Amino acid sequence: EGRITCEAVAHVASTERGVVTQRLEGHEGRITCVVPIDPPAVASMASSSSIDAPSDPRFVRPASGAGAAASHLAGCVVTASADHTIRLWDARLRRAQALAFRDHADAVTALVLDLPSCGLWSASSDTCVRVWDLRSGRCRFHLTQHFGAVQCLVADASLDGGRGGLVSGARDTAVHVWARATGACMRALRTQRGFVQHVAVSPPMTATTLIACASTNGKIRLWDHHRGRCVRSLAGHAQAVNCVGWTRALAAGLDNDTALVVSGSNDATVRLWRAKTGAPFRVFRHHRGPVVAMHVDYAASSASAVSSEPCTTTTRVFSASTDGSVRLVRVTG
Repeated sequence: EGRITCEAVAHVASTERGVVTQRLEGHEGRITCVVPIDPPAVASMASSSSIDAPSDPRFVRPASGAGAAASHLAGCVVTASADHTIRLWDARLRRAQALAFRDHADAVTALVLDLPSCGLWSASSDTCVRVWDLRSGRCRFHLTQHFGAVQCLVADASLDGGRGGLVSGARDTAVHVWARATGACMRALRTQRGFVQHVAVSPPMTATTLIACASTNGKIRLWDHHRGRCVRSLAGHAQAVNCVGWTRALAAGLDNDTALVVSGSNDATVRLWRAKTGAPFRVFRHHRGPVVAMHVDYAASSASAVSSEPCTTTTRVFSASTDGSVRLVRVTG
């Protein structure tokens, strides 16, 4: 099933039948994000251990078998709104019921589910990050280290010695790294030099991960957030960068396994960068207005045992713009 938002109402739609099956009504402001807890997702998160599977930044990936704690949530939907509230909907019922989380003092901007502990992380324009218990609605942690509206929140399973953590970015120009288990701030990255619009964690292709931070100063900074070190800065956009993501390239004249950064900006372009060197790779100028949202999807094809053809990847970049269009570009490596 697919979920879409419309003003203060969330719709549950069947992608197979192409019809809306439920309306989730209760918010009093526009809905800012929707996170479905699909039964297949709960099952796969509990059993998957492949480092090649792209991680979903909205979920904390549990260790093998740990998804059983959240099995009763399969089929529910979590929504956040500009009305300062979060709602957990049981969409399995004919008339969906909701548990409301009400402690934020401004619009809720991002959500990350921590299914192994039945937890929910939320970021808000009230400068706070909160951690909730999905069973009771109680706030476990109230994290107040940011001094500006928190714009984004993503999970990284490699943090805190493999116990997992989260990364938040805010309009105070800082990025904070949090321990999932305790809510402790492990470090703050404070030299971003622009409001942080979006943060993305690199695919787990190496022993450690990096984060890419999109900023209003038109640059993307790559951080080794495990050590608190800025690796490099990617400059080329003429205006603010609104969204960023990662993909990988095999062959195509690059290294055997090269990480690529993908970014979308107010300058109406989508750009790909070589993460290892910071050099531009591709530029797409299909939009006529600012690129405000983006989704990056990649798939690798294995080399045949009877063929000399190398492995290749196909990256699909979906970008949405204020010009009213959604564009899809394919990059094959």
